[in-house]
Amino acid sequence: MKWKTATASAAVVVATGGVAGGWAAASSASTPLAGSFTLRAHQTSFHIVDTGKRGDSAGDFGTLTGKLFNSGHQVGRYVGQCVQMDGRGHSLCNFVFALPTGQLDIEAAYGRGLNGNRRTHDAVVGGTRTYATARGDAVGRETGATGFIEVVHLQQ
Repeated sequence: MKWKTATASAAVVVATGGVAGGWAAASSASTPLAGSFTLRAHQTSFHIVDTGKRGDSAGDFGTLTGKLFNSGHQVGRYVGQCVQMDGRGHSLCNFVFALPTGQLDIEAAYGRGLNGNRRTHDAVVGGTRTYATARGDAVGRETGATGFIEVVHLQQ
């Protein structure tokens, strides 16, 4: 996800294949938390606060929320925030995906030399409940001005 459209590579979460295997692994107490799953996201709100000089500048921030889908069914929601680090498009973002078995936390940096515009690579840094010890990465791809797909890869 990039600063202007705020679609996270996280958002982090989208749709090639099914998530059924991922959900099964994530929701079974006897199965280690590892594997991949895909989510499709649809942004429902986005707001930018311009805190410094007019236009992109350090300290500007954006907030976003949306719905997460798998196989056409809503399976959760997401929230995110991004802070502009300079006036040259570098930003730091944090996303939380609220899923049926817990929350998943994803962090990413965007801008030249950090992450791409159309495809992003983000860090999975933890979560709650089933995802309390989650680690891994997520690959995101924008699908339009208000959508993205995130493929989450969890490591054991």
